Amino acid sequence: MLPMNNTYGNRPQSGEIDIMEHVGYKPDTVFAFATAYTEAYNHSIGTEKPNGKFVENVYDDFHEYPLEWIPEAYHVYMDGDWFFTFNNENKTSAEWPYDQPFFLIINLAVGGKW
Repeated sequence: MLPMNNTYGNRPQSGEIDIMEHVGYKPDTVFAFATAYTEAYNHSIGTEKPNGKFVENVYDDFHEYPLEWIPEAYHVYMDGDWFFTFNNENKTSAEWPYDQPFFLIINLAVGGKW
């Protein structure tokens, strides 16, 4: 998910939420990322907060990936089972830029380093 208006600046300042990522080099693992990108938490400075879940034959069945987003945190589920929470630390927008509207992005990327 990406912000509608970049309230706090361009990426990473205004945040990003990756509800689910599936990569070819780990075919039985689904990744949920607390913040693929915020100013304080992102992979380029080594502070990302990811969580992966092993799912045998993940590509054989349909799966649901709900996101519950409340002012205190957001929670990611897979098929009704919780597997990730990112908490609002009540600091600044660098840690929690999720007080603004976001778009849902459905993306297919092929190739690259990830």
